Amino acid sequence: MKRLEIAHIEGDTVLIGGATHAFFKLPGTSIAQDFVTDEGDVTRLARLPRGSELYIARDVEVTIGEIAGNIQCGRLDAPLSIGHVAGMVGLDTIGAVTIHTIGGNAVVYHASGMIQIDRLAGNLLAVDVPRGV
Repeated sequence: MKRLEIAHIEGDTVLIGGATHAFFKLPGTSIAQDFVTDEGDVTRLARLPRGSELYIARDVEVTIGEIAGNIQCGRLDAPLSIGHVAGMVGLDTIGAVTIHTIGGNAVVYHASGMIQIDRLAGNLLAVDVPRGV
């Protein structure tokens, strides 16, 4: 998998890079479930439930259409692109990020790439972001 595309996340979610293989945890389950097969370079998911946790390799490019809650994201080197986040955004040790709209606050720590936020309803805290916001 080189790219992960998710159309809609139904609530708060966590996205963590650095995993040896991709898997996710769904709320209400006690085991991690594999969700990636060797079917090419792109994996597409129509939706994920609130409280999902996704673990992927650092070099996987991620595109998310909409998140109906908050997102915590870290340890990703490849680009992250999000259309709309209804709540807050927390990013730590991240590459380039593009987010069209954020309904809450945004916190960015240790970004190696450019951070682009088109519309932000709340406040922004950026620490160690040498390429700017």
